[in-house]
Amino acid sequence: MELVVETITGYHGLQRFNLIKLIFVAGASYIGCLTQSTTHLVCWRFEGRKYELAKKLKTIV
Repeated sequence: MELVVETITGYHGLQRFNLIKLIFVAGASYIGCLTQSTTHLVCWRFEGRKYELAKKLKTIV
């Protein structure tokens, strides 16, 4: 698998926990903040700070 580094926004509680587990099961890495090394953003809505930064960094949403 190509190196995939994901972060999440807009999910809370059990949903967030389960998404993080799925990321690891799929063989990807999870980080809590969006950086230049982040390759993917999983978001609940297409809005907010992380989403706007992801667009600027050309991160896959």
